Amino acid sequence: MSADAPKPTPRPKALRLLTWGFSALGVVAAIAMIFLAVTFAGFMAKIPNRAQPQLKTAKNTETYRVEDMKDVRGTEWLAIEIGTTDGSSAGFSSGTRHAADQRNLVLLDRRSGNSRRILMDNSRHIDRTAFFPASSTDDAEADIGDDDTSVVDAVANTPTDKRPPPPPFAYYLLAVKQAHGDGQDLLVGTLASGQQTFVMKGVDRIERMWMLTPTRLALILSERGPLFYRVVDIPALKVVTSRQIEIG
Repeated sequence: MSADAPKPTPRPKALRLLTWGFSALGVVAAIAMIFLAVTFAGFMAKIPNRAQPQLKTAKNTETYRVEDMKDVRGTEWLAIEIGTTDGSSAGFSSGTRHAADQRNLVLLDRRSGNSRRILMDNSRHIDRTAFFPASSTDDAEADIGDDDTSVVDAVANTPTDKRPPPPPFAYYLLAVKQAHGDGQDLLVGTLASGQQTFVMKGVDRIERMWMLTPTRLALILSERGPLFYRVVDIPALKVVTSRQIEIG
């Protein structure tokens, strides 16, 4: 190096201390992150298993579990969905509503504690459950978990604070898978009286349902191929209209 070349400027002591400080801070932060990760993992390991407990039948030979519970709008009934211990809970939703293997629906009176099962036993899978008000509506079936589905289309654009309260549910329908075959048997009933029966058997698929009058339920469905329009008088527990829909 030439004697005339400038000598390198020594790094100020303060700058060196600042560099060391940042380095130490990074190490401390890394240690803190590791500590938090270990602590969180230990906390998660201590969280108890919240899976639904298994329920025994009176004969103590089969196990089931509660899949979901919902208030039946406008009534004292609580709808309790009972499923097998296989599968996962799906809750109440639109369409084919049970990804889990639902086997029964229990109605519980919240005031008295009295209850009744919709199906006599748990041998068959329930594909669909719907509740309806005792009033004519222009919309599809009233879903138990949606308070707005029974508001008719005429007031659909009315501000929420001016809408009339939705009518209480009065009837129910269950689409129950046949024990032998791929079809569904449709059971309808009245909440207040508990009167019910299977009004149709061997249905392929329900496309749409709505209350035609306060006592009559209209359906569009397919049965063994053809498409039908049918009307069920729920208090009478029978089909009063059946017309095939020509599709060409």
